[in-house]
Amino acid sequence: MVRPLHLIAAIMLAVFALPALASQPLLIYERTHAQVAHEDNTFRLVLFDDDFVELHFPFYSPQAGDYRWQVSSAEREALLNLAAPIAGVDARSLVELESRQGTLEHAVVTDADPVTIELNDASRGSNRVTAPSPEIWARNLPDGHEMAAVADIARHLADWMREHVRELQP
Repeated sequence: MVRPLHLIAAIMLAVFALPALASQPLLIYERTHAQVAHEDNTFRLVLFDDDFVELHFPFYSPQAGDYRWQVSSAEREALLNLAAPIAGVDARSLVELESRQGTLEHAVVTDADPVTIELNDASRGSNRVTAPSPEIWARNLPDGHEMAAVADIARHLADWMREHVRELQP
C-alpha cells in the first residue's frame, strides 16, 4: 500500500526534477536572409548540452527542413572550440558598425543578412553577438577587427551545417 505522504513526496520530486532534465543550448548560430520576404528565412544550428544538434534550413534551400541528431563528444567539443572566440567579442563594437553602415566608401552593406552567434558554455564563456553581413564588413575594416573573427566563425558554422545535412539526406 502506498502511503499518501510517499505519493506526495514522489510527485514533488518528479515535478522539481523536470527542469533539470531539459537540455540547454550551448551554441546557437542563425543567419537570416533579410531580403527574403517570408517568415521562414533563417538558417539555424543549435547545439544542446545533451549532444543533440538541431538544424533548420528555410523552405527555399535545397536542404529545406528540420534535422535533429546526436553528435559525438568530440564533435561537440570541436563545434564549441570553433565558436569559443565569440566569448571575447565586444558586441557593442559591432553595434557601432551598424551606425557606420553608410559611412564606409563603397562598402555599404545593402544586403544586411544578420548573423547571430550565441555561446553559453561554462568553460569557454558566454556571449551573444549579432552582426549585419559580417563577411562583407570584415573585408572593409582594418585587419584584426573583431568582425573578421565573427565572419570566420559564421562561415565555418555554415559549412558545418551544409556538410552534415548532406550526410543525413537520402
